[in-house]
Amino acid sequence: MNRSQATRFVLERAQAGFGIAEISLELSRELSAPLDMVQRFVEQVFDESAREQESLAREEKSAPHPDPRTPKYSGLPPGLQSVLGEYEAAGAPRPVEAEPAAKRNTVSEAELPRQAAFEAPSRGTGKYAGKELPPEMRRQLAEEIFQQLKKKRRVNDVTEYVCVKTGWHWNKSQRFVARVRTEHHDELHGPQHWKLLPSAGVALTGLFLAIMGAKWLFDYAKLAVFSKTNPEALLALPPANTFLALMFVVFGVGMMSGGLYGIGRGLIDE
Repeated sequence: MNRSQATRFVLERAQAGFGIAEISLELSRELSAPLDMVQRFVEQVFDESAREQESLAREEKSAPHPDPRTPKYSGLPPGLQSVLGEYEAAGAPRPVEAEPAAKRNTVSEAELPRQAAFEAPSRGTGKYAGKELPPEMRRQLAEEIFQQLKKKRRVNDVTEYVCVKTGWHWNKSQRFVARVRTEHHDELHGPQHWKLLPSAGVALTGLFLAIMGAKWLFDYAKLAVFSKTNPEALLALPPANTFLALMFVVFGVGMMSGGLYGIGRGLIDE
């Protein structure tokens, strides 16, 4: 996770209603970094977001108002231009007010269409829209979320599933999913080295083949060196053995490279 991804992670959690301490703890687990260093980073993101919102608010207040005169009246006297421009502006439909900067900066563009469908409890179609679930149903829903997260489903897809099933608004569903992720963090992100066994087996097989082929080639090279004293031994060696040894080396190196690549990818994914 790079800096921009970590910043977006902090802003999304802040929009979901989490505090600095909760966000710092979860991000520290995600990055496997010291909590105090992560908390300083989260506080810095909060400060930068607040300054950016204040700057946007000042720019909106200081933006110059457009001149009511329009280019099509440019040939008329200035006084008449002003009167006609004001009359036209009064009859025009009222412009839509710009969305506040605080709301613009809280959600990524990829999430806007999906979140818009569940932004208010009144739009929920579920039985429990705007209500709390019974304890048994909460446990069942948490288990379903855990199983979907184990299958590497995207968090936004899981959040949408919760919205549809319960009728909750997006932020409440997002908080519930985040709580389940935090409770099962070790199970979702714990080491799963058993998945590396096939790659390790391929790498070891390739190593064995490469060693056997190299041994045969070395024996052939020794015979070639001593062929002056015993040429019959070199001629007695079948050519197919040399080709087979070379193929063992090539395939062995290839399998070893593929196995090591699989091990590396598995460690990165964990």
